[in-house]
Amino acid sequence: MIGDPLFINIKDRASQRLPQIIDALKRNYIDDSIQRRNLQNLSNLYFSRINELNRVLVSKDSTVRLKVVSLSAEFSENSEEQVDSMVLIEEMAMADINKELSKNLSSAPVNFLIVISVFVLVLLLAYLSLSKQLVTSQKLQNNLEESNSSLEIANTSLAHSQAFLKSLLYSNPNSIVTYIAIRDNHGKIQDFELTFQNSNKLVGADGQPEDVIGKRMKEVFPTIDQTDLFKNMVNTIETSQPRSIEVFYPHDGRVHGYYEVHISKLNDGVVLNGRNIDHIKYAQKELERSIHRLNEQNREIESANEQLRQFTFIASHDLQEPLRKITMFSDMIINKAPKDPEIEGYVSKLHGSVSKMSDLIKAIGKYSRLQLKQVNLQLVDLNKIMQQVIDDLNPVITEKNASITISELPTINCDPQQISQLFMHLLSNSLKFTYKKPEIQVQCMLVDDPLILNTLKYNFSYYRFRFIDNGIGFSNEFSEKLFVIFQKLHDESKFPGTGLGLALCQKVVENHKGKISAYSKENEGSTFDVYLPANLQLNQ
Repeated sequence: MIGDPLFINIKDRASQRLPQIIDALKRNYIDDSIQRRNLQNLSNLYFSRINELNRVLVSKDSTVRLKVVSLSAEFSENSEEQVDSMVLIEEMAMADINKELSKNLSSAPVNFLIVISVFVLVLLLAYLSLSKQLVTSQKLQNNLEESNSSLEIANTSLAHSQAFLKSLLYSNPNSIVTYIAIRDNHGKIQDFELTFQNSNKLVGADGQPEDVIGKRMKEVFPTIDQTDLFKNMVNTIETSQPRSIEVFYPHDGRVHGYYEVHISKLNDGVVLNGRNIDHIKYAQKELERSIHRLNEQNREIESANEQLRQFTFIASHDLQEPLRKITMFSDMIINKAPKDPEIEGYVSKLHGSVSKMSDLIKAIGKYSRLQLKQVNLQLVDLNKIMQQVIDDLNPVITEKNASITISELPTINCDPQQISQLFMHLLSNSLKFTYKKPEIQVQCMLVDDPLILNTLKYNFSYYRFRFIDNGIGFSNEFSEKLFVIFQKLHDESKFPGTGLGLALCQKVVENHKGKISAYSKENEGSTFDVYLPANLQLNQ
């Protein structure tokens, strides 16, 4: 049998399988020290038997073989004892397990209920926790949505603001430029780098557009050292005080002319906001030239006024002297010559001409003084002025049995002497130019009609003084011609005069920033409207 191939094959397969079985059993008994020891003893028996068997198979000694047979019988007994011991231990362990299992099975319902209760409690706690987390998550989701909405609104607002600022910057007619300072190792500013400009590209020295962003100031404007701009930019950074200056750029191919520049600090740089003011400078120069011309004209006017004053003096004094001598010598002729009606007639006409000449010279003197005299404003009760004029005209009023009705007059700022002349000439005309009993009305009212106020030159409150008479009147086509100096509309022989009365009236009204007008029909009387400021201020 030992040499039987089938036996050898079975032996070899058992030798290969046995270590695997023993390893598997070791893993099962990893926590059982007794069984591991029994398994080790059994393993030793098996391996020693295998070794003896292998030695017999290679030996041809019959004694050895017999010894092996004897050992095999001994091995079988020992191995059966070892296996029985291990089986007994396993049966005892199995019995313990069955007892524990029976015990566990008897308490299973209670344990099951406890487990179920614990499970339900865990589920409930998990549900509550999950619900809380869901609520918190929903709040977070809502907050996130609100934050996203606010962020979108903020982004939209920011985009609008950026678009607005960009539009503002690039549509601004001023030139807005930013510079950053370039310093040396000691921190001193040596130059500036141009970082932004809102205007179109500057025109280079060759006449072509030039991008100057990133370039140095002295490179872009070589003549900048000839202005105070660079120094003021440095001072603005060092003091943080904004300033405005006027700069003249010498012609360097890029910028030329006068600029008004506002300088403000921005971090370690400046913002320049400049506008070309050539038109203002040219206007100032033109204004200076105009002022110079006006000063020259004022000197000429002053010289003319001086000549006029001399003429007025001559007219008032020197021209009157020859007239007085003519009158004196003509009277001497009458007194010393034989009585001759013809000579007396000539002398009478001579006296009339001299008297007319004297009145004319006096009238010219008055008109000239009105041209030269400054208005002496006083707060005057016009009722008193009018009463004084009536008193002066009383002989003529009595002679012609005239009726004069005067309404209540206001108190205004005016020159009392000039206003007295105005009232005197207007009333004298009404008394003179009539063929019947004079009836004269003087009315006064505060003007509130916008149509009338719009025809007045100055922005004052005005009173209207209306003089109405029943005299011979005049054709309304001459209503403006009346106020021309030396203008006469009626026969000199019937209504003698100098032709200066109404011209004097107009001059007085103009001196008071007022207006005078007249309207009439022939043989239906005349109406004169005089507009005078209620509170005249000559500096307005």
